[in-house]
Amino acid sequence: MISLAALVDQVQVWLLILARIIGWVMTAPVISSRAVPAPVQMGLAGVVALLVAQTVIPAQGAAVAGLALSAYLFEVVKQWLIGAAIGFMASVLFTAAEMAGQLIDIQMGFSMVTLFNPQFGTNGSILANWQMWLTSVVFLGIDGHLAMLSALLHSFEWIHLGAGIPVGPVAEVVARSVAVLFILGVQLAAPLLLTLLLIDVILAFVSRAAPQTNLLFVALPGKILVGWGVALGTLPVLILGIERVVGWMNQAVDGVLRALGTG
Repeated sequence: MISLAALVDQVQVWLLILARIIGWVMTAPVISSRAVPAPVQMGLAGVVALLVAQTVIPAQGAAVAGLALSAYLFEVVKQWLIGAAIGFMASVLFTAAEMAGQLIDIQMGFSMVTLFNPQFGTNGSILANWQMWLTSVVFLGIDGHLAMLSALLHSFEWIHLGAGIPVGPVAEVVARSVAVLFILGVQLAAPLLLTLLLIDVILAFVSRAAPQTNLLFVALPGKILVGWGVALGTLPVLILGIERVVGWMNQAVDGVLRALGTG
C-alpha cells in the first residue's frame, strides 16, 4: 500500500504536469477559444495530465520530489511558461492569417467595419474574421490539433520536470518566429493585395485619361466586387498556403522544444 508521503509527492508531480498542460490550453489555437467552455478546457487538461502522469511520474518524479515551497512554486510557474510557449508558437499561424485579412481590408475599404468574433472574443475586420475561420477549418481538417497535442506530449521527453530553461536560445527562436509571422501574413495576403494594387493603377490611368469622370462612385464598389471575386477564386491557393504555414508551425514548435531541451 502506498504511503501518505509518497502519495503527496505524486500529487505534487501531477500538479506540475497539470501546470504545463494548462499553459498550453490557455494559449493554443482552437482549444483556447472562448467558444470552448472553461470546464471543458480544465477537464481536458486534467485528463491529459492523468494520462501523462503514468509515465512521467516514475521517470521524472524524483527530480522534483521534496522541493521547498518557494522552489516548488517557481517550478509551477516554469512549467506553465513552457506549456504557454508551445501553445503560443502554434497560435502564430492564426495571428498571421488575421494580419493578412487586415491588410486586405485596408485596401478594400473595409478597415473601418468591424465584427465581433465570438471564437476569440475580439473585434476584427470582415476579411480578418474570414481568414481566421478559414484557417480554423483547414487547421482542424489536416489534423493540426493532433499535431499540437503530440508536441505537448513529446515536450515531456525533451524537457524534463526540474530542468533549467536556456533563456537565450528560447528568446532567439521566439524572436525569429515573430519575424516570420509578418512574412507569412504578407504572403497569405499577396494575391489579393497585388490584384487591388493593379486596380488602383488602372483607376489612376483612367482618371488621367478622363479627369471629368467621377471615379469615387465606381472605384470602391468595384474594388469590393473584384476583391471578393479574387478571394473566392484563389481559395484553393490560400488553403494550400495555410497548409504550408501549418507545416512551418510544426517546425517552429519543434524548434522551441529543442531550445528548451538544451537546458
